[in-house]
Amino acid sequence: MRFLFIILFWLSGGYAVDDHPFHVAISHVEWDGQQQRLKVSHKVFRDDMNKPLPNCDFIAGSEISSTAQVEYIKNYLDKNFIIKDDKGRVVASEWFGYEFEDDLLWIYTVYPSIKRKPKNYTIVSTLLFETFGDQLNIVHFDTGSKTISSHFNADNKEPQTIPLHD
Repeated sequence: MRFLFIILFWLSGGYAVDDHPFHVAISHVEWDGQQQRLKVSHKVFRDDMNKPLPNCDFIAGSEISSTAQVEYIKNYLDKNFIIKDDKGRVVASEWFGYEFEDDLLWIYTVYPSIKRKPKNYTIVSTLLFETFGDQLNIVHFDTGSKTISSHFNADNKEPQTIPLHD
């Protein structure tokens, strides 16, 4: 029930940027059959991302324009959001972009090295764990016919395998 309240509270905008009572990141993973790749979007609070990435001023809404900043953010994501294919191989991501929405930061990556929809993925999401002890990361996998959700927190950091066959 607490989990549902947190999500509804966050989506409704019932928080202040510098004083939200919880720390949550939501990632959405989707297979793009036309482009033959995975697409991932990460939704996080701007001020939360400023803590592990102080070289980027997300609160001010500064443009992420330099190659160094993009690499800095991508390296953080590659370390803290890991996807493995059905053979156990880590899948490499590519930067796709970002946007600001009110107090939120959306970060987009793609995984073009996957040329077929695998039977399953194994994922680990430790975004912001080094910063917030109460961090909750929710990952939604869109399989095409259904959405499978998984969550990670300080007590649940182990890799989770998500079956994708319909």
